[in-house]
Amino acid sequence: MFNELNKKHNLDLILKENKIETIFILISLIPFLKNEIIITDNKYIYPFIRQIFNLEGNKSIKINKNSKIELSLKFKEIIHYKWEDIPDKNKTNYIRHILYHYYPEECLQVYETSLNLNIKSCIDNNKDKLNYNLISDLMNKNKFNLNYR
Repeated sequence: MFNELNKKHNLDLILKENKIETIFILISLIPFLKNEIIITDNKYIYPFIRQIFNLEGNKSIKINKNSKIELSLKFKEIIHYKWEDIPDKNKTNYIRHILYHYYPEECLQVYETSLNLNIKSCIDNNKDKLNYNLISDLMNKNKFNLNYR
């Protein structure tokens, strides 16, 4: 997917996802961009990207590898909310890995805090449905590799 995005210089390959999935895609994508990617105002992701990067009135937004600085500065605003759902363990671990290796340490800390709050919310909202599988799944999403930091 990264090669195609870099070749086409736009995010057309990314299907419409929920907000947290879109955030995960951006976190994953930005450190590996080789070329600038342009997002035009007719794409579903445009208003969200414009909000992240505080851009008013532009018909297109350019994202490149250096955009991770801006993303890092607004990271808490971007990720600290009640998520639509909690992505699977592979995605949560992958984001943890990307944040650890390519973003400032504070971003990983904010991510862990937000993930924990969303897991707690999920447990609180599903008290009547709690079973071993749900608890195990949520705990696995929260597993933090002790080799990190």
